Amino acid sequence: MSSLDVFGKGFKAYLLGDDRPFVILRDDGFEHELQVASFFTGFGMKCERDMMNYVRGRVLDIGCGAGRVALWLQLRGFDVTGIDLSPTAVEVCKLRGLTKCSTMGLEDLDFPPASFDTALLLGDNLALGGTVPGTVALLRTLHTITSPDARLIGSGRDPIKTENPMHLAYHQRNRKEGKLPGQLRLRVRFGDEISDWYDFLLLGISELNETAEKAGWKVDTSVEGEEGLYSVVLKKG
Repeated sequence: MSSLDVFGKGFKAYLLGDDRPFVILRDDGFEHELQVASFFTGFGMKCERDMMNYVRGRVLDIGCGAGRVALWLQLRGFDVTGIDLSPTAVEVCKLRGLTKCSTMGLEDLDFPPASFDTALLLGDNLALGGTVPGTVALLRTLHTITSPDARLIGSGRDPIKTENPMHLAYHQRNRKEGKLPGQLRLRVRFGDEISDWYDFLLLGISELNETAEKAGWKVDTSVEGEEGLYSVVLKKG
């Protein structure tokens, strides 16, 4: 089962009135609940909503989930394409009215060059590359399939902006192993469904910029929220 198909199963259950949360599990035993409703409505972060002012032209929403952002943009007249690794999530998006939506993994972004003017990695999706090499590879692909003056809009979380002892211990373990503090190993559970383990890389803004520059992007605008959350606009340069 795809790691993200568990998310899709949760989305479909939510449409049928099941409001059980996702449970995100980390490989050190830490876990937290994530409300499924947050994938359906509005912008949980003001700093993320503010970045919608930078959207222009043809839009690619990567990891579109239940269509929260893609549908918001579609209603405002944007030509937006949503993609997600989970076929069930894509099914939910179509049921909710998203016109352009398909099942596609990050390694399958085979759109022609300059197909989009804006690429979105919202809802912590800047971490989807999983590792530094994976993130660089993703950003290089997005550099190719977007127009010369394209914008990449994403949101993430600075992992070191925390006082939680379990997070701090995890960061220290990572450092001892030669990893970045925000290099996570996660799986997700919904009811009796549980995903395989997958990599998830949280970067601070300066780390993100350093990584993005290897792929021909740079942070142009950033807005910070609470508890280390932030949104950014990247431009080519």
